[in-house]
Amino acid sequence: MNGVLAVTTAVAFFSLAHTLGQTPKLGQFQRELAHVMTKLILDDLKKNYYDPTFHGVDVDARFRQANEKIDQAATFSQVFVDIEWALDGLDSHTHFVSPIRPTRSEYGWQMEMVGPQCLVTAVKPKSDAEKQGLRPGDTMLSVDNYAISRANLSDLRNFFQDLIPQTSLSVNLRRMDGSMKTLNIQATIQQRVRNMVALGENITDLPKMADAWDTEHRSRSKIVDDDLMIWKMPEFSEIEEIDAQASRAKKYKALVLDLRGNPGGALESLQKVVGDLFDHDVKIGLAITRKEKKELVAKTKGGRAYDGKLIVLVDSETASAAEIFARVVQLEKRGIVIGDQTAGAVVVAQLFIHQSSRDNAQIFFYGSEIAVADLEMPDGKRLEGVGVTPDELLLPAPADLAAQRDPVLAHAVSLAGANLSAEDAMKLFPPLWETVVQ
Repeated sequence: MNGVLAVTTAVAFFSLAHTLGQTPKLGQFQRELAHVMTKLILDDLKKNYYDPTFHGVDVDARFRQANEKIDQAATFSQVFVDIEWALDGLDSHTHFVSPIRPTRSEYGWQMEMVGPQCLVTAVKPKSDAEKQGLRPGDTMLSVDNYAISRANLSDLRNFFQDLIPQTSLSVNLRRMDGSMKTLNIQATIQQRVRNMVALGENITDLPKMADAWDTEHRSRSKIVDDDLMIWKMPEFSEIEEIDAQASRAKKYKALVLDLRGNPGGALESLQKVVGDLFDHDVKIGLAITRKEKKELVAKTKGGRAYDGKLIVLVDSETASAAEIFARVVQLEKRGIVIGDQTAGAVVVAQLFIHQSSRDNAQIFFYGSEIAVADLEMPDGKRLEGVGVTPDELLLPAPADLAAQRDPVLAHAVSLAGANLSAEDAMKLFPPLWETVVQ
């Protein structure tokens, strides 16, 4: 992420945050707690960030400014934006981890960068977005007057989903016929009921939330024409699940590994995937911390590794471990990578979580994700801020999204020697939506 643009975006978000909400001013206790939060997060950053110079950023000055902003903040939501502002711009992974919000907003559409434009990829049935006429294939130009680009889309999501969820959003878009449209779309709001327990928060809708999360993050696979397996991997997570899917793939001559939308995950999971799909040990990178350089190697399963044809799909939201895997496939000449330029979000990060109080009436958890190591690829280059250029650049057009076609997956299937229409390809893995508990 471009650091100057990221900071500019954060300042703009800060300005908006201080116009939102009519809740009462923070009390003295809450404001003191907010300053404790900034101190602990700054301590974590200074102790653990992989670059002790912070790329030339004066983090002490940034946090002093954040504390000055907190002195003027009216709500905790504004505090959260101020802390994020202090961390923003260092790299793709260093962010504030806010407490679980008392409400959750679902806006009713999905969007992503496709080449240079942000396209609506799905609209939730029966949502206000659908009622207002938002359609797949529309080009999203701005949200609440913030122009959308590759540089700031993740910041926008973080702001509107985690830091300050909104009851509605105003969107400016361009239809496929070139006409312009402005829509004010109401979000579906869930109020969360909380019970305080000795170990922290017990959210009463947690089981349903967990089920929805598992569905969204679970690997899925489909078989096409008997000789091809398509493995949709939403993230690098459970090693047992990775092993199960890789073992299943052994039965088929070709494998399409769909990493579109995959934000990455644990290094151990990445090493497991590489070991399951390569017949030799593979160096996947060099992790560079303050104190050492550590070579990251994936150990092969040898004769039990999948050795068929491999095709990897990526898009603008393929990030972190998923990007590393795609680049390793290219460097090792193990297969072909198809799709869009990836996110360019590749550092090694760690969570640092704190507890607000031991008093059950006040307790909540917060913290930060901090980049603890840079990642250098085996060719000596970095992917952070750059991404992976696919071997074959192939993007869905707005008309494809409007007609519910997936030409990228259909093309990959054809390269594997099988047949699948673009319409049928889209049906294999339909969009998943958060379940809002009524």
